[in-house]
Amino acid sequence: MKMKTMNHIEFTALMFLSTALQLSAVVLSLRMLLFASRHHAWFLLAAGMILMAIRRVYILVHFLTAQPQQAPDFLGELVALFTSLLVVIGIAKISPLFLSLKRSTELLKESEERFRLLFQDVPLAYQSLDEHGHIIDVNQAWLDTLGYSRNEIIGQWFGNLLTPKYAAHFGECFSRFKSEGEIHNIEVEMIHQDSSRLVAVFDGKVGYDANGTFKQMHCMLSDITERRRVLAEKDQLIGELQNAITQIKQLKGLLPICASCKKIRDDRGYWQQLEVYIREHTEAEFSHGLCPECAEKLYPGFCELSNHK
Repeated sequence: MKMKTMNHIEFTALMFLSTALQLSAVVLSLRMLLFASRHHAWFLLAAGMILMAIRRVYILVHFLTAQPQQAPDFLGELVALFTSLLVVIGIAKISPLFLSLKRSTELLKESEERFRLLFQDVPLAYQSLDEHGHIIDVNQAWLDTLGYSRNEIIGQWFGNLLTPKYAAHFGECFSRFKSEGEIHNIEVEMIHQDSSRLVAVFDGKVGYDANGTFKQMHCMLSDITERRRVLAEKDQLIGELQNAITQIKQLKGLLPICASCKKIRDDRGYWQQLEVYIREHTEAEFSHGLCPECAEKLYPGFCELSNHK
């Protein structure tokens, strides 16, 4: 009888220990919910631990209150005890990993906050896009550049701000940008709030979360509309100058000229007056007068009278 009582006490202690370990596993699994940002997998694990603990408590209460009909199952309880112990040790061992993950998440949030504060007041236009290309955030320089208010733009699909030519290809290009991880010098035409058009150049880089999955794309925008206008005017001016150069007529090479009358033979074999030929082949115009020698020869009396005066 005394041996039976000792066995009963030992079995009861074994059940209490097993139940305590089960409850410890419940507490640890609930803590994991906080570390793992309430991930659904940890909800399932915690639910399983709670059900196992309820079962252990029920068995313990039933054993303490009911009349024993058969010998205690020491082997079964030892298996249950070691199972509970292994679960507790496993959760305890994995806890540092999730603590590290939680810390990494906090550091990432702090970094994003510093990033947001940094770009909120810089003169460069900044925007961030989610995985579908919708605008998450913009800074004041972006709003000033495009003329929109923050309420108008947050949540908008970025393609809606592009002219039809560029909007048609935005979805395909954005998928490629996400896979490549960054973009450089991407030129697009955007629609200003006043419906005018502006040319912008984008540089961007993908931001990832603690698990290494896509979180958002950070983009810097440069308005190059004025630069494009200046370049267009420059190209137009260069074209006009080149056209003017082609219109300039020059006399080159050997010109056959009469030694007596000074007529020039053109490339068709006709003889032309010197001034006619030069006028046709250059931009020069002639005004006629007399040199002193010719004037003396043609009008000698007039020249003498002029000299006396």
